[in-house]
Amino acid sequence: MSQSNATLDWDSVLIDGSFCITERLDIAGVAVYLCYLILSGIMTLPNSMGAIVDHLADEDDADACDERHVNYAKGAQYWTQCDPTVDAMLGGFSKLSQLDISASQQFMATLYKLEDPPGKDRAVDCGAGIGRITELFLQHRFKKVDLVEQCEKFLNKAKEKLQKSATVGDFICCGLQDFNPSPDTYDIVWTQWVLSHLTDKDLVNYLRRCTSSLKPNGVLVLKENVTRDDEQEVDETDGS
Repeated sequence: MSQSNATLDWDSVLIDGSFCITERLDIAGVAVYLCYLILSGIMTLPNSMGAIVDHLADEDDADACDERHVNYAKGAQYWTQCDPTVDAMLGGFSKLSQLDISASQQFMATLYKLEDPPGKDRAVDCGAGIGRITELFLQHRFKKVDLVEQCEKFLNKAKEKLQKSATVGDFICCGLQDFNPSPDTYDIVWTQWVLSHLTDKDLVNYLRRCTSSLKPNGVLVLKENVTRDDEQEVDETDGS
């Protein structure tokens, strides 16, 4: 996907625990809050983010690169062959799970210090895998949490792990390219370590649909690995 022309004034970055978070970054007239963990980045886009996805969709090369190497069938086959374990979900780095959850907790606490924070009624865990993030984090923060995952084996494992949870709502078995949530449904849409599995075109459309699903002051959270340059890193094993 094409890089935004927005720049970040690092002098304005606030240090909070194990990550940095900006007070505000304006991209195409949309307020964007950024923070960076040691290995990952979290980006939140408020409910007014329609302008930014419109901007992305207008780029001439919006999906030219990713369409060449994102392979949904290959990805589905790869994950079907993986064990339903935390280590498999994290590519052999299960030791990072607690660090990841801790940073997300710190980030969420900062998010709710905003002047107009999101509500705490309902969230959705997109690309949920076996439900690690819902189990360790989201179910303790919201009255209801839905899970979206394309691999039925993983979703069944999530159901097994979360069967006693009073806060877990719907288990939705589909890829994010097909996820179409109802309007005005979620306070938080949490998407983590899965967007590289979408083509740029499907990503933009996914962001559009998720934006429409947000309640007033709702926030779309994107937590993804980032690289230091503009070169694409293709994973031939899972088609992303």
